[in-house]
Formats: sequence, structure tokens, C-alpha cells
Amino acid sequence: MFKRFIGLNRYYSTLSGGNKKIVITTNEAPAAIGPYSQAIKANGQIFVSGCLGLDPKTMQFTSETDVEIQTQVALQNMSKILDAAGSSMSKVVKTTILLKDINDFAKVNQVYSKYFSVDPPARSTFAVRDLPKNTGHNQRQIVIQSIATAMEKLQLQPLSLHDSLTFPNIAILQWSDRYFIKIRFVTASQATTTLDLLMKR
Repeated sequence: MFKRFIGLNRYYSTLSGGNKKIVITTNEAPAAIGPYSQAIKANGQIFVSGCLGLDPKTMQFTSETDVEIQTQVALQNMSKILDAAGSSMSKVVKTTILLKDINDFAKVNQVYSKYFSVDPPARSTFAVRDLPKNTGHNQRQIVIQSIATAMEKLQLQPLSLHDSLTFPNIAILQWSDRYFIKIRFVTASQATTTLDLLMKR
């Protein structure tokens, strides 16, 4: 039996949202042109599908041949998707770039470095023979996909561990030299996460 019950009235933190799969959609970036989502939020990360140099309103390429313009627009589209997911470019941890022409590598880097000038994410770059939806006029020269971290502010929710005792966010039970800690969070996306911890003093 527990010897002593301790309640903490206030607790505030940030959490990545648990393992719930959340589809991210925004009109500020080009709509998906196939059976995929613009991005998925899961396990504390944002997985952004390959971004193109498309105008989100017209769904046309902003430039048919200029890889620098396509790179800039693709990164702008990525930023909009991350914003919709509650993340940002500064939280990107990994990018993958697909290029039709590896000779464009230096031009891409010039634009790319402006978006990731401090602590740039890990990156892989590949030259590919072709890219989907290419019309044969060098329109689709680059695709950029990314993975970013996701942090959400928590909404405080009461937690009851005893019929007659209710505490806002944390309940701690002490038994001898052991502590049982139960924490319940509700994230901004309404995902409920409960943490059960057993600690020994």
C-alpha cells in the first residue's frame, strides 16, 4: 500500500504528440498530384512529401528551365507545409534532393543554403534519369522532401488517481523508496498521451 500521496498542482511542458498519425493539408502549398499526403505527422516528426517548384494556385511550374527558381519555390512550398504542421524550416533534420541533372548541384546549393544557413539538416542528393509528371521539356528538374521535428504545446487536463482526489496534471504516489508517477497530456491536435513512470529513490 502506498504510504504517502503527493499532488502537484501545476505542470507545463511540450510533447511531440505521441504516435497518432495525422494527415497535414494546406492550400498554401501545391495539392498532391497522386495518392499521397502533403505531409504526415507521427511519432514526434513531420514527414513531408517531395516538394516541387509549382505555383499552388495554378499548379503550374514557376519556371520550365530555371532550376534555381524551381528550388526556391519548392523550399517555399515545404515551409508552408511545415507551418501547417506546427513546425518550421529550423526544425528540419533531414532532406532528400532528386535532380535530373547533377550539373545543377552547385546552383541548387546556392539557393538551398539561404534556407538552411545555420545548423543545416542532414541531406542526401541523387541524380535521377527522370521524374514523374515530366513533360519532356525539362520542366521538373528538382524534388525536395524532408523530415522535421514536431513539438506541440499541451492543454492541461485534470487527472484522477483516487476516487476522492483529483489533480490537474501530475499525480505522484510514494511507497517506501519507490515513486509511481502518472502524467496525462492532451496535445493541440487533441491526442491524449499518458505517461506512467516508476522510479526508485
